[in-house]
Amino acid sequence: MNIWRMVPLAAMLLFAGCSSAPPPEKKEVEPPKPVTGLSAIYKAYGLARTWAPDAEFLKAQSINLQSVPSEGGKAGAWNIVFVSASLGKARPYTFSVVEDEGLHEGVFAQHEQSWSGPSKQSMPFRMAALKTDSDKAWTIAEEKSKEFIKKNPDTRVFFLVEQTDRFPNPTWRVIWGESITKSGHSVFIDVPLGNFLQVAH
Repeated sequence: MNIWRMVPLAAMLLFAGCSSAPPPEKKEVEPPKPVTGLSAIYKAYGLARTWAPDAEFLKAQSINLQSVPSEGGKAGAWNIVFVSASLGKARPYTFSVVEDEGLHEGVFAQHEQSWSGPSKQSMPFRMAALKTDSDKAWTIAEEKSKEFIKKNPDTRVFFLVEQTDRFPNPTWRVIWGESITKSGHSVFIDVPLGNFLQVAH
């Protein structure tokens, strides 16, 4: 057989071999991860500004999800409230990393509520004051709560950032318990300065 007639056949076989290469492996999808408070707040702030150009931050609280466990000052979902002086309204928003437990994934606006203005227990403040994130607040609170954590290792923790007349600046409050009223231990951290303020029982 003429060797030159074999060349096209060999090329065809080589091409057929290359075309049957295995498909690329599918990348594994990483499970949703909890996020810090400031991450959720800033995501909600953009939507709040479309609701009211004068929207001001009032408070935010973490939401513990079973599907995305909270850890290290991060949570799977957050409830965030903005207020508008021009509208005389408050509007809560939720941010969740999953569609679960009645929450929508991403930022979701709740119904407007009436708002009578600042009070001693609830004052809006500038976004620029949010200089300390919830993960740093947790680090400080954990250090100040070693004995309590040792005695109560399974107590749930949640986070609240707000401005009241208790301290001159806005605070993170790291709370052990199911609610503020039922909490036996919480730690206050100054938000603009990032320093420890007080342990409350």
